[in-house]
Amino acid sequence: MSKENLAIGELLTNSEFVDLLMEKLATASREELRTLTKTAAKEAYDLVVEALLAALLNGKKVRVKDLGTFTTKYRPSRTYRTPQDPKASVVSPETVTLHFTASTTFKRVVQENKALVEAHAKLDKKGKVAKKK
Repeated sequence: MSKENLAIGELLTNSEFVDLLMEKLATASREELRTLTKTAAKEAYDLVVEALLAALLNGKKVRVKDLGTFTTKYRPSRTYRTPQDPKASVVSPETVTLHFTASTTFKRVVQENKALVEAHAKLDKKGKVAKKK
């Protein structure tokens, strides 16, 4: 994907992400990273995701340098009423949600990318970006 033709909002599949990872590995300074196979890169990716999940399931907060922090948050059950049927009460079960906070470095790099800002602005002018109410 060229910088001139950004695909805003296009989904990058796991396979495509591994391909992107392979492109980055090909430029690595260490020989063992440059010669890593796609299968090995996919396995490494899977292991990183597995380790992240294992840490979160053990109640840990996971901070990944230059990326951000993953945490879990408890949401107690609550009872509420819907506007469609105010007499009926609905109970949402207690749950744990995943929360991600991007690092300052990561946010800055994204926010200061002029091509990305211009691509979003162009989409916004066409009315293809949802406006907040």
